[in-house]
Amino acid sequence: MYKIAEQAGYQTVLIESPEEKTLAELLAPSLRQIALKLDLIEGKKEKSRKVMSALRSFASAFKVNIGDRGFGVEPSHGTADSGVIDRDLIDLLVAVGEAAAEAKGGVALFIDELQYVEERELGALIAGIHRVGQLNLPLVVFGAGLPQFAGHTGKARS
Repeated sequence: MYKIAEQAGYQTVLIESPEEKTLAELLAPSLRQIALKLDLIEGKKEKSRKVMSALRSFASAFKVNIGDRGFGVEPSHGTADSGVIDRDLIDLLVAVGEAAAEAKGGVALFIDELQYVEERELGALIAGIHRVGQLNLPLVVFGAGLPQFAGHTGKARS
């Protein structure tokens, strides 16, 4: 699936989910990487800068440290900054999807070991993917996990 997404021109990222990290800690560096790639597309920078701004707010709200590099943008007040993962992750994924649409491309996130993601965070991810789908934005998430992952989705289903 990764190769197919790359061949289709999607911006791709592989994410491994260790037990000790939150979903915000896993996604923020990868989404920053995607936003930087989208920002390189000439004439298609407005939405990618909005992603960086939303990402800065998201990282601040969830106390996520993304290396020692700055974002180069001001935080986006009122977007992805509530500290409530259910709301903020939706805002962030929509911003990424809108940037991909503006760049006339797509984004594919590949997340392995999803059984380690907490149920509430998994529910937020599913809600974000659902909203992106409702808006018909070019962002997809492929997730994998051990057999207990299916049971782990529990109440998180959307």
